[in-house]
Amino acid sequence: MKRWLVALALVAAACGGGSEGESARRAQVGEVRAAAEAGDVERARTELEELRGLIDGQLADGEVDDAEAMRVLAAADDVEAALGPPPTSSTTTTSTTTTAPPPPPDDDKDDDDEDDDDDGRGGRGKGKEKDDD
Repeated sequence: MKRWLVALALVAAACGGGSEGESARRAQVGEVRAAAEAGDVERARTELEELRGLIDGQLADGEVDDAEAMRVLAAADDVEAALGPPPTSSTTTTSTTTTAPPPPPDDDKDDDDEDDDDDGRGGRGKGKEKDDD
């Protein structure tokens, strides 16, 4: 028999007799048991957290005494321990480096904006020079 079944039996036993609060606790234990029996450990953990929340609320409202609340919470801790450690998340990070291609070759070897052949009329000064006389 799996350890969590024994632990669930302890939780159920800790939930006492027949008051409305006890019925709610038993119903929540049933949810934990159903999840655990289905092999849904994640859901079983969630149901255990809900059981703990229910106990905390009932304790605050005076629906359960301290001793019984401690018994149920200790049994819930036993169930969680029997379920085994929570799964660790495995995240794989992949980085991609993209290198930009080099700029195209510059056909104009004279990159400066000053053109020695410019006569002040715009253009590159490659045409026929005019006499201003």
